[in-house]
Amino acid sequence: MKLRELKGLGCPVIGKCSVAEILDEANARSLIAAYADECCVPDAVPQREMYLAMELAGMLTCFGAYVDGELVGFVSVIVSVMPHHGKLVATVESLYAAPEYRDRGAGIGLMGVAERHAEESGCVCLTYTARVGSRLETVLALRAGCERSHEMYTKWLK
Repeated sequence: MKLRELKGLGCPVIGKCSVAEILDEANARSLIAAYADECCVPDAVPQREMYLAMELAGMLTCFGAYVDGELVGFVSVIVSVMPHHGKLVATVESLYAAPEYRDRGAGIGLMGVAERHAEESGCVCLTYTARVGSRLETVLALRAGCERSHEMYTKWLK
């Protein structure tokens, strides 16, 4: 049974999904646009073939949050060897929960499955990036076990 078929009485049901399952959802385009707007990513256009290739190579794993069969959030996690550490690390590539489902646990649930996936994959750490001043930055600052370790700066070139 697919996650979208599970009914959670208004509560998020979260689990592993394929890239195609997420991108092919009827509301995927609107969720991705809201994610891009919130993260200040201009002209976000998911590169389906790249995501599929990374998934096939075992580098990318996605999880979806569904409420009564509707996709309300997603997280994608990349696992790779960090060359200067020589160890497996996980990076949250994308994380988004629709605002109306954040207080119902969709965002925290997605973070939890990403963290479990990283741990089960043998990673030494999981990194997140969050836009300065965003709700995610606030959540990460308060999340047990998370520490601010680096600053990230973006210089848009085009």
